[in-house]
Amino acid sequence: MTLIGRTLSEPGNPAEGEGGFRHQWPGVYATGRFDGDTVVIGFDDGLNRYRIAVDGEPGPVIVVNRPGRRSIRLAGLGPGAHLIRIDKISESPDASGRFIGIGVPEGHGRPPPAPLDRQIEFIGDSDTVGYGNLSLDRDCAPEDLLGLTDTREAFGPRVARHFHADYETMAQSGIGVVRNYDGALPGRTIPLIYPRALPDEAAPKAGDRWAPDIIVLALGSNDFATPLTEGERWADNDDLRTDFQAGYVEFLKAIRRAHPGAYLLLGAWEQYGPDYMLAHQAIVRDLKAQGEARVDLIILPQMDRSACDWHPSLSDHETVAQALIDYIEARPGMWDDAAEAKGH
Repeated sequence: MTLIGRTLSEPGNPAEGEGGFRHQWPGVYATGRFDGDTVVIGFDDGLNRYRIAVDGEPGPVIVVNRPGRRSIRLAGLGPGAHLIRIDKISESPDASGRFIGIGVPEGHGRPPPAPLDRQIEFIGDSDTVGYGNLSLDRDCAPEDLLGLTDTREAFGPRVARHFHADYETMAQSGIGVVRNYDGALPGRTIPLIYPRALPDEAAPKAGDRWAPDIIVLALGSNDFATPLTEGERWADNDDLRTDFQAGYVEFLKAIRRAHPGAYLLLGAWEQYGPDYMLAHQAIVRDLKAQGEARVDLIILPQMDRSACDWHPSLSDHETVAQALIDYIEARPGMWDDAAEAKGH
């Protein structure tokens, strides 16, 4: 199969329910091809929600909640060649799940789909995750979030589908650049966990073929969302903004070192306040003054934020995705320049 997204390979025999891939970041997905009318998908995951689709649209689609340690058998698919795709559509910020793999009878497997030519990465917080985006109400119980979150319907994957690009979603609810929501977990911010294969484990991601053409960042709302509390290291909001700007610049420079060919696009919403907006403008201005040519700021459209806990709704995600699509389509050289910088 072709697996997109950060994972850690586990040893063992998949036929015995062993091995496979542990994952924690949202938006991980796998695709495979096979002949015949039967396929088996193996899980060891009591946390997550998955979307399983056969032969694309309008083929069969099922959603599996917290499958646990078991295999799911799909039969009656008809003769001939089939394409299967498994998407992780939930968030698991506190632990990893395990996807064992795709099984077919011996001799019925086909070479997996090749990775797409274009790659785009989305770095962010709960807005990028798609937190509670299926909800029609702002009031949601924590136990309902599993069924109300669908990362595949967040703005990032929508943009990727439009441009026929593979995508990775490096996001976690509540995360900030220098300060998390309400000052939680000091120091465990996105610059710390971004290099990791799994956010909760120190092991870095393995070297792979992931080399995004475009990286869209939507960060900072959590840094400024809540008032500073006693014991935090910033004297006031001006101090926080100065630290945020410096921390974000260093984070972007680290991303540039890892992905020298990528176009860095910072997304910002004016409704997140003046400190947040002034910081974003200063960051891009400073980077350009230092000679960084492949970076820009896009002011994203106002959102109703009518989903869980005042998060973006499906309509909001569609609106934001369209703004990003319009921006990128107006600059087709973003893809070409990235390919040239990567030596393609």
